[in-house]
Amino acid sequence: MDCVDFNCRGVAPCNVREDSVAACVDNVDNDGDTYVDCADFNCRPLSVCRTTEDAPDTCTDGVDNDTDTFADCADSACAALPVCRNTENAADTCTDGVDNDNDNQTDCADSGCTALPACNVTVVRVATFNIQVLEAPGSAGYDAVLGIIRRVDAHVMCFNEIEEMEDASVAALATAAGYPNRFIGQVSTAMAGGIKNGCLSRLPIVEGASLTSSDISTDTNAHETGRDIVRVRVQVSPGRHVSIFSVHLKSGFETADEVRRQVEMVRAVQAMQQQEARFPNDGMVLLGDFNEEIDGSALGHVYAVPPVGLPQSWNLGSDLSFPITYQPFAMAAQAGLTAADVTQEDSTTFYATRIPSGRRIDYVMSKRLTVLGDEVYNPCRDNGVDDAPPGNYLLKAGVPLACGVDTTASDHRPVVVEFGLP
Repeated sequence: MDCVDFNCRGVAPCNVREDSVAACVDNVDNDGDTYVDCADFNCRPLSVCRTTEDAPDTCTDGVDNDTDTFADCADSACAALPVCRNTENAADTCTDGVDNDNDNQTDCADSGCTALPACNVTVVRVATFNIQVLEAPGSAGYDAVLGIIRRVDAHVMCFNEIEEMEDASVAALATAAGYPNRFIGQVSTAMAGGIKNGCLSRLPIVEGASLTSSDISTDTNAHETGRDIVRVRVQVSPGRHVSIFSVHLKSGFETADEVRRQVEMVRAVQAMQQQEARFPNDGMVLLGDFNEEIDGSALGHVYAVPPVGLPQSWNLGSDLSFPITYQPFAMAAQAGLTAADVTQEDSTTFYATRIPSGRRIDYVMSKRLTVLGDEVYNPCRDNGVDDAPPGNYLLKAGVPLACGVDTTASDHRPVVVEFGLP
């Protein structure tokens, strides 16, 4: 009932939270759970509630966290961090998303960085991961997600199903996993279901956008997309960029769900084409939870008129019209996108990305990029070596994780693809 209902969480007055700097230092129990400010569990990951001053966030928050009378870069524990150095000529200061030397040139765009290996990457690894629920730092679920992210070691890791109240956990996850740059989408409509997309990146994000159908369509009254489409443009090396679009198409098996998925794919492809018009040399990647199988039995359904069950607020833009044919994969292919043929390790036939159903519904598609390797990450198949039988395999970071950690992390497995740039 009311604020306990999932659909109410992002709507006033149910969106009162204690998980921002302002709410965690005002001496008020904002969310009414009897815990005030830093005593509240949701505040603990924030820099203002930490008692050490030795991390990028605690060294740039304007607070003397360890109460030694020295704040931020004036504290000796912060002095060695990239954010506290005024030179931009080393691997760490050239990949931290900060203009360290204040010359209006950041990271690989700075002349002091261009010769470094970190700024001459010719391979980029991307991943998509529907994390379902991201728990607070220190929980079993959070640690499982963190372990998987570290293990698959992508340059860019995009997420589906980030809830509004999980922003602090995402920030903590990015810091712990070594992703200095991130862009999280917006939740702007009730059709979003309170969840959003987002991307973490070790590469500089030179542009980020959260796109609704009205942003993409020529009709500003178009209202079709649920979760905003997240677009990030990352700089892989000087003059080389990849534009990545993270989507989470409508779930469900009803006819209205199929129509919504098709239109959302149309908008995602249009968003990519608009980006191509601006940056015709960029590699293009469309990834996420498509909530459909590439050989699904429903593909090809034709809808002459709007089906029963569409939300009351759903409004098809005037640039589109019925009949609508349900063919999201064909729509992407017509735009030049190719889906990577991603299977689990040591297999050429096991495609399952969603754990409970065994369905393949998460994809990575690309254009103007060469697939060098790919894998649906399943820790039960990960023994650290590429052994028989032959099949998909990617080198990973660290040591193999325990079998079953993926079920603790989410109900989906991440899809990881490594691309070569032309």
